[in-house]
Amino acid sequence: MNDDGRGSLRVLGVAAVVAALLVAGAWWFADHPNPLSSADGTGNGTVVAYQGRTYWVSGERVAEASLGAPVAQGVPFQGTTADLREVRGFPPDEVLAAYLPAQRAGQTGPGWTFVAVDQTLGTNPVADPSASAVLQR
Repeated sequence: MNDDGRGSLRVLGVAAVVAALLVAGAWWFADHPNPLSSADGTGNGTVVAYQGRTYWVSGERVAEASLGAPVAQGVPFQGTTADLREVRGFPPDEVLAAYLPAQRAGQTGPGWTFVAVDQTLGTNPVADPSASAVLQR
C-alpha cells in the first residue's frame, strides 16, 4: 500500500473513533443527569421537589425567628441535599425554608431560603407582604 492509502485509512480510522465517542457520549448523557447543571432547574428558575410538589426557590433568606419545625432532611437538590423547615404563618404544603447554598450575589455560604409552590410567590416573595414579613432584613 502506498503512503496515500495509509494516510486515508488513518483519517478514516480517526473519524470512526470520533463518531463512536460522540454516539457513546450522547447515549450516556441521555441516561444520566448532567452533573454541571441542575436536575431540579426549569427554564424559568430553580426548584426543590418534595413529596410530589415543586417549590420555587426565591433566593431570599428566611429570618431565624420565622423558622418552624423541621420537615425533612437530605432532600436532593442540584447534586447535593437540602434540609427543609416550616415557615411560621404558612402551610408547609405551600411554603418551606430550604437550607441551600447561596442563591444570590452577596450571600455568603448556605442559609434558610424561602421556597414556595406558587411560582409568583416563590420567585418574588418580597412583593407579598406576608412573605416579606418572614424574610431577613
